[in-house]
Amino acid sequence: MQLRKSYVIIFVFMVFYSCSNNFDKEIYNIVINSKIKPLPPPPPLSIGDTISTISKNVIDSLNKVPLKIAVNPFLLDFKGDYIKLFKNINDGRVNYSTSNVKVNKEDINGRESLKFTVLEEDVLDTTTIKKYDGILFLSSIKYNSKKNKALVIIGYTTGKLSSSTYLYLLENNADVWEITNIKRLSVS
Repeated sequence: MQLRKSYVIIFVFMVFYSCSNNFDKEIYNIVINSKIKPLPPPPPLSIGDTISTISKNVIDSLNKVPLKIAVNPFLLDFKGDYIKLFKNINDGRVNYSTSNVKVNKEDINGRESLKFTVLEEDVLDTTTIKKYDGILFLSSIKYNSKKNKALVIIGYTTGKLSSSTYLYLLENNADVWEITNIKRLSVS
């Protein structure tokens, strides 16, 4: 009987852990796909007062462009009281730093055209930047107590003077995670 209880406890733990891990994969997929996009082609020359726009077909085709993305091996982490951020991410300053927690390679997920390589070291030299189309920085994901809201920081750089960092607030509505708010933390 005691053995059965142990199996039940292990099974419940595995189910809970795998659900949380699936949430992480889904959230990373959403924020990575929203942040990492190749540069669109320049618009065609305008004639007179005509304003040209890029068609939806062109935008959709950009998502198919293959990109090699390096992932910084260490997660960013929130400093201070991040719980207040669930109420309104536009209030106050969001502090974050690099933690000593390593990226879980299995959680990094994005559309098919993105190929991820987790770096061995936290190195941002010109040689590393030139090998990849961009370098991605991710934070750990913070959930509220109900597990229906999540916070994540994502940074992306394509060069020494081309980077940005954003805080994403996501909500789970009807088992679908959606971005509900974004706050820019830094840009260069």
